[in-house]
Amino acid sequence: MSDVSAEVRLCPGCGAPLQSTDPHARGYLPPEKWDDPRALCMRCFRMLHYGDPTAVRLSSEDFAEAMASLAKQKVVLLLVVDLLDVEAGLGISLPRGPHHPVLLVGNKEDLLPRSVRRERVVRWLERRAREFGLEPAEVLLLSAKRRRNLEALVAAMERFAGKFRTFAAVGVANAGKSTLLNALREVLAPSAPEVDAPPIPLTVSPFPGTTLSVVRLDLPGDLVLYDTPGALPASTIAPRLLPEELKILVPQEEIRPRVYQLRDPGQTIFLGGLVRVDFVSGPPQPLVVYASSRIRVHRTKLARADELYARHVGELLFPPARDRAERFALREQIPLHLSASPGKRDIAVGSVGWVVQHGQPGEFVVHVPEGVRVYVREAMV
Repeated sequence: MSDVSAEVRLCPGCGAPLQSTDPHARGYLPPEKWDDPRALCMRCFRMLHYGDPTAVRLSSEDFAEAMASLAKQKVVLLLVVDLLDVEAGLGISLPRGPHHPVLLVGNKEDLLPRSVRRERVVRWLERRAREFGLEPAEVLLLSAKRRRNLEALVAAMERFAGKFRTFAAVGVANAGKSTLLNALREVLAPSAPEVDAPPIPLTVSPFPGTTLSVVRLDLPGDLVLYDTPGALPASTIAPRLLPEELKILVPQEEIRPRVYQLRDPGQTIFLGGLVRVDFVSGPPQPLVVYASSRIRVHRTKLARADELYARHVGELLFPPARDRAERFALREQIPLHLSASPGKRDIAVGSVGWVVQHGQPGEFVVHVPEGVRVYVREAMV
């Protein structure tokens, strides 16, 4: 049998070079499927049909190589930021300069409460981006999954089309880049009724690291869209989780805030077994939790918090799974000394969500897994 893997082909779903020799390596395509020009690699096929990510995962080098390639081109960067993990998205290293303007896209706006004014969040996101040293040309919110407000992004891209013909979606893994580009392709290049084989969609899943290499999409008008591998920042939790844990962490519907009235110091709030917030001292105050409804939030007395965690992590306090609790042990303890403030503040923990503190003075300690960043910021909502 000839070595069919010698032909250079890319998986149209994730961008991995296709090969037929190693079923455990990225880009594996069974030899009997090699003659099908629309065939996906085995990993994409299993994700698409079974929701089953395999052990072939993205590495940090994949993102770095993609950014190095983009740095050599004149390209508009569609920086896609997950509104539940804003700081991770804004903190990645991108090509800078006049040949790389940034369109900042806040994705998953459908998860924010409907009562929240989107214009306020746009202004907030722009201020937050500047705090991270970014100067976005435009900022907008959308939901790639729900196909909401795509027309605003298309209009923004058209304003660049006179000087730029190439656009690239960049961001952290699982921010929704591939979902967004599939939606854009539907809008910009809808399939004609007489076409038997519509374009193959990019592979999307709720699991970080779905896109393994740069994927090129050609559109009418000589426009080019690139999907790129996502960054895997160590400061956030999602890339460390198993699929069954991620399904709990990632909201599938509008977030409903949960309010906890802390009438006295000496109380603790757990967000699953991933985050613990201790109220050490200060006047009575509410804390409002914004996180997936499937994350179990539990309040207890500070004096009982260690015992409760030891006995119930992986069960009452889930995620993580019980047999992975040691990997997510809350070893980092971040003291927060919050003075009185005229406005609300968020205590944000990447991937999990945030806790709104209403501006009263207070002493808190936030416990998170090792390496996870905690941010105190102006309240988003």
